[in-house]
Amino acid sequence: MEAKTDKIDAQVLAEFAASLKVYKAVPFSVEHDQLSEQIKQRDRFIQHRDDDKRRCQQSSTPVVIDRYQAHIDFLQAQIKDLESLIARTMKEMDDQTVKRLMAIKGIGLVTASNLVCYLPELGSLSRGKIAKLVGVAPLNRDSGEGSKPRYVRGGRGKIRRVLYMAAWVMVRYDAGFKARYERLRERGKCAKVAIVACMRVLIVRLNAMLRDGTPWRSEAI
Repeated sequence: MEAKTDKIDAQVLAEFAASLKVYKAVPFSVEHDQLSEQIKQRDRFIQHRDDDKRRCQQSSTPVVIDRYQAHIDFLQAQIKDLESLIARTMKEMDDQTVKRLMAIKGIGLVTASNLVCYLPELGSLSRGKIAKLVGVAPLNRDSGEGSKPRYVRGGRGKIRRVLYMAAWVMVRYDAGFKARYERLRERGKCAKVAIVACMRVLIVRLNAMLRDGTPWRSEAI
């Protein structure tokens, strides 16, 4: 069923959604809860560090700059410590999902931990549903006989942010993703549209790999 923007269509869709069975909540372990808190704290420290970097660049007083830099250095050390803690927590989880994700070149610690923490549905949904859940599925904006360009919206912002960086790594190091990105650019697509398309392919393939129990394979060129 395609997304519509008419009020009548929206009402029909709402009634249809209400008739569906609701997915059961995914049970979290103590380790999952700890991982969530560690990731959140890392995100906050990164935000504080980046804010101080901007303030430092805007300052002209040496003593102020020195104190900003000292705080930046402190936060950077804390971020590294948290990353080590996240790695230990993920190891203690002994989760097969973690191991399979980390074995893929381009899926590092930050991406894998965020996927495990904020996308527990990964590996249990269809390709269309996982793309919409993350917010990388192009949705149409048709109304009556009118038709507008499709665009992505909604979904889980935290997952999109780490998926964005992972997709760039895949474009750089994976021949299949690189070829896909370049084909889209050659067809006149802007860089943002091309990388979002790669993000969608990446999350769909990760979902299929975990759902079907198959190994990761590079795309055929």
